[in-house]
Amino acid sequence: MSETVQILQSAIFKRAYKRLHPNQKADVDDAIAQIVVDPTLGEAKKGDLAGIFVFTT
Repeated sequence: MSETVQILQSAIFKRAYKRLHPNQKADVDDAIAQIVVDPTLGEAKKGDLAGIFVFTT
């Protein structure tokens, strides 16, 4: 069965995204698509930030 994923966008992210150039928006969209496929992608943080992953391209 296929799961439905809901992506929420914060107000700060929305404002920053609006100011990006089209090629930068495409890169962000690609990164989001990769994270949706595998949410554990990236570097896992330690200590107080355990459970947070930082994705860099």
